[in-house]
Amino acid sequence: MERIKYIIRYVCSVTVLVLIALSCYSQQKPNIILIMTDDQGYRDVGNYGYGEQKLLTPHLDALAKEGKKFINYYTASNVCTPSRAGLLTGCYPQRIGMEQVLFSKTGPDYIKGKNLSGLSDKEETLASLLRGSGYTTACSGKWHLGYQKEFLPLQHGFDEFYGIPYSHDMIAQTDKSYPPLPLIRGNNVVSENIAIDTLTQTFTDYAIDFINRNSTRPFFLYLAYSMPHVPLAVSKPYINITKKGLYADVIYELDASVGRIIQTLKENGLYRNTIIIFTSDNGPWLRFGNHAGLAYGLKAGKGTTFDGGSKVPFMISWPGKIAPNSVCRQPLSGVDILPTLVSVTGSGLPKLKIDGKDRSNLLLAKKPKQNYNAIYFFNGMELQALRQNNFKYHFEHKYDSTYITGNNGEKGKSMLHTQPEALYNVKKDPGEKVNLIKSAKKTAERLKALGMAFQKEIIQEQRPNGRVQQP
Repeated sequence: MERIKYIIRYVCSVTVLVLIALSCYSQQKPNIILIMTDDQGYRDVGNYGYGEQKLLTPHLDALAKEGKKFINYYTASNVCTPSRAGLLTGCYPQRIGMEQVLFSKTGPDYIKGKNLSGLSDKEETLASLLRGSGYTTACSGKWHLGYQKEFLPLQHGFDEFYGIPYSHDMIAQTDKSYPPLPLIRGNNVVSENIAIDTLTQTFTDYAIDFINRNSTRPFFLYLAYSMPHVPLAVSKPYINITKKGLYADVIYELDASVGRIIQTLKENGLYRNTIIIFTSDNGPWLRFGNHAGLAYGLKAGKGTTFDGGSKVPFMISWPGKIAPNSVCRQPLSGVDILPTLVSVTGSGLPKLKIDGKDRSNLLLAKKPKQNYNAIYFFNGMELQALRQNNFKYHFEHKYDSTYITGNNGEKGKSMLHTQPEALYNVKKDPGEKVNLIKSAKKTAERLKALGMAFQKEIIQEQRPNGRVQQP
């Protein structure tokens, strides 16, 4: 009898110790806050800008000093939907059938009887992988990966969603007025038309509430702001606050919101155990002139495969893990974020093939090993360029170039230009001006072959996106 009691006490003691260990392990997992703005250019953060155009972003500047700033971060695409799909799945959007921008039910893809598309439920997202390893997950802000219920965040690994289903400029082809913009909580519309000047504060308030409610367990927060995408708007306290125009005011409000997020983490004692990432979905929409961002020193902007289209700010903070005030000059792609974050959190990779690679060494090492993997630049399904190390190769292709910029929210005009086959050393020539195609012929031929092989692979292995019948 005594022996049985001893065994029971022993088993209970071991069980308690295991539970305590698991609880401690769970708390040691870092929280993750992934903040992404919309159409914010490479120079639209104070520590990335220069001269008179330098914007006021004190909180983001502080974030960069407390962590690592990436000089050569490229988004997964040069436009909204594909960029977000690539970030959340670790795949080039062409691989998963998400290479085009999705429109709202008032936009040009709303055709009676047509199947609507969105992110397939076969794709595992960063949220679903982190949730599988014990994280609580939330998306606050702009989704834009399909507006039908089947495609919303709760069907893609998020426990909570509070935001808008697509961009706030989704106009009908025959009507230039802005359509109603629904605010969604979970899968349900809670407001038929949210005012755009409240968007930034609305998303920030919900993010703060989520942090406060989940301060005792690991969480992943995807905070996707809809600004500074046109039409621009700020809440009343930020009108003309910078004296530099509406665009600068919008950036300042976004920066202040990041400051509120960081303050909330500190008040909850979570700051040192939280990975904070700040970036943008693509480069500036230059056609909108003074309502567009800046990419000085880089060529072109949103919608192109030049560096101005997808090279954007990227900074990451993780106190005690990432060296403060550090800079990484090695190339990093948006498709690398998923495998990197699941690596540092001990979460599993997707079952289906992805394109991104674990780049945790770029985050954590003071002198990381050289990254020789190529980064690919598509426009739709057409591979137009690729970068490996310091060289960027362009296939001959057509691209839109702005020749008349808009003013105060009006859209300018553009025309098609032809980019010839070219090779640039983007370390020495970030503006992609000096064509080395003749003087570095072997390098050009090698990169061309690499690009052609990858384009063939993507076409052969492309997986279908999600589809639902139009009501």
